[in-house]
Amino acid sequence: MRPRDRCILPSAVRATPLLSGHVRVDDPEEDNAVFELLYDYETVHLGRQGASREVSFAGTPAAAVYREWIGGSSHNLGTLRGDKIALCIPLVDTKSSWWGQPLKRGSLPISRSGQSIHFTYHGGHQNLVLAVDRSVYEAAWAVDGVGPAMPCESAVAAARQQLLASAPTRVAAWSRRLQRVLQAALQPQADPSMPVITGAGLQNEVLTALRSLLENGRVDKVEQPLAESIVEETLVRVDAAVNDVPSVADLCVALNVSRRTLEMAFQRVTETSPRQFLTQRQLNRSYCLLKQANPVSTRVTDVAMACGFHELGRFAGRFKQAFGESPRDTLHTRVGRATPKVLGADTD
Repeated sequence: MRPRDRCILPSAVRATPLLSGHVRVDDPEEDNAVFELLYDYETVHLGRQGASREVSFAGTPAAAVYREWIGGSSHNLGTLRGDKIALCIPLVDTKSSWWGQPLKRGSLPISRSGQSIHFTYHGGHQNLVLAVDRSVYEAAWAVDGVGPAMPCESAVAAARQQLLASAPTRVAAWSRRLQRVLQAALQPQADPSMPVITGAGLQNEVLTALRSLLENGRVDKVEQPLAESIVEETLVRVDAAVNDVPSVADLCVALNVSRRTLEMAFQRVTETSPRQFLTQRQLNRSYCLLKQANPVSTRVTDVAMACGFHELGRFAGRFKQAFGESPRDTLHTRVGRATPKVLGADTD
């Protein structure tokens, strides 16, 4: 499959529903039902006190991310339903263990359907868990794109005794990123810097995090030819998406590269991040369209939407910061004034 044949968001994926919420349970029987969509699960509480669990979650039928807080000591037994892969990222450890093994920094419990799970938690433990259908993982990463293929079996084979070794700095960075994604799914307006999280968007965030955490080694350099290819293919896909600009996670899945590889490629070619470059490019296009438009028959909202901005207030703020005037002022200004130069401008 050639890189340009890989679609960012097929129509069936674009319509993927997103389910999110928060639940707290204090009863052992209710606790066993919390994860029934993902696991055949049993919790054995070690004592009558503190049998509580809080879970914040967001997911689709094919992928999910959740954060859990454990209120008391317990054994957690079970298997993943269906044909899935799951990865656990401890956030706050209280000498909890995986199959009797204490968790060390950078050691991530990993499981697949058909393998038994045995996690011993103690009160105060917190973790993030990523889960995805194996078929979705393989569709994203098992075929070469701009980056190399990374089939599920070869990626998981590196884990010893169902514990994956990953660089602690990388784990910490993804912990922060995924918690922001989860928060944005639960409270869309809480972080203005985060895009709206859709079902397809969350699925790609999970896939991108898994690839980065499963990847052996660390990408420290992207050579010029590969960097140029990545940037070129990114722009092809962004232009093909018309007014629905893909997220960084969408682009990583489409190009079959890790988030770090994409960011390093853009830094080498454009001296800025992918998100900054693409936003600046969108802004410049909106400026050109507003300058050329008939103010009688054109609305700022229509131009903003055509350039991929779906929140008018945020668009207006960024536009004024870039050009020193509001979009409305630009629309009603006489055509012929010089166009300000913005990094990433496409003035063809």
